[in-house]
Amino acid sequence: MNKKRYVILTFVIIAIILCSNSLYSINNYADPIVAEDDTLDTEVQEKFDLEELYTFDYDYKDGYIRYCTEHAIFYSQSDYLNEDEIREFAKRVDTGIIEIETYLNMKLDSDHYINSRIFVNINDSMNEPEFNNENNDIEHTAIISVDNIKEKKAPYIHELIHLIAWEYSSTWTKEGLAIYLNDMFNGDPTYPNNGYDIDKLSLQFYNNGTLESLKAFDLLGENGFPNYEDVETEKIFYIFSASFVKYIENSIGTNDFIDIYKSSDTKNSLENITGKSIQILKDEWINHLKLEVK
Repeated sequence: MNKKRYVILTFVIIAIILCSNSLYSINNYADPIVAEDDTLDTEVQEKFDLEELYTFDYDYKDGYIRYCTEHAIFYSQSDYLNEDEIREFAKRVDTGIIEIETYLNMKLDSDHYINSRIFVNINDSMNEPEFNNENNDIEHTAIISVDNIKEKKAPYIHELIHLIAWEYSSTWTKEGLAIYLNDMFNGDPTYPNNGYDIDKLSLQFYNNGTLESLKAFDLLGENGFPNYEDVETEKIFYIFSASFVKYIENSIGTNDFIDIYKSSDTKNSLENITGKSIQILKDEWINHLKLEVK
C-alpha cells in the first residue's frame, strides 16, 4: 500500500514539474518578442524591417514599391514614382537626416521610437493593412508623410526635424526650428514661406500691422500651444517663429538654443540663458531685421 502511494505521489510531482516548465517556456517565448503593450521589441523590429539595403521590393503590395536605405524605409505607389525617382529622393532624405543630426548634435532616439529608421510615407502609401502588420506600434514609429515630390515641394526636411528634435514644449520653437533649418539645408520650398526669405517676410508682416500680424507677434515666445483663431494668424506666427529662432540661435549658439528648445518652460529658460525678458528679445529681433533686411 505504501509503495502504491509512493508511486502515485511521484507521478503527481513529475506532472506538476512538467506543467510548470511548459508554462515557463510559453511565457519566456512571448516576453522578449511582444512587449506589454503588444508592440514588437526594438531589436526584433529592426531585423524585421531591413532585409536588404538599396533594393526595390515589389512584394509589399501589388502596385507599391518598398525601398530601404541605411537611414530610412520608403513606401510609394509604383505608378507615382519610378525607381530612379525614388532613389534620387532617398538620397536627399538620407543627406537631410545626416545634416540635421550633425548640426543639432542629436540622433534619432531609439528609446523614444521603436525603430531607429525613419519610415517615409509617400502620398499615403503606408495607409495600408500590410504596413500596420509590419509596424504594430504606429505611435512610436518614426514616420514622415510627404507629397509633392515630383513638384520638388516636399516638406521632408521640415518633418525630419520634428522627428529628430521631438523633445519640445512650445510651438514657436518646434515650428520655428523646422522652417528655419529647412531653408538652411536647402529643403524644398514649402509651407509657410514657400521658399521666400523668412526675415524679409517677418519684417513685412510686422510693418503691415494687420490684426493677424499683431496677434501672431503677441503669441510669439509664449509657452505651449497657441490659439491662432484663423489660418492667416497661424501662417504669420510660423514665419515669425522661424525668423525669431534664427535670430536667437545665431545670438546664443546652437547648444544653448537646444537647451531652451527641450525645456519644459521655454519662456523661463530663454530668459535665464539670455538674461533678457521675452519682450526685450522680440524688440531686439525686430530692430535687427530693420537694420539687416534690404
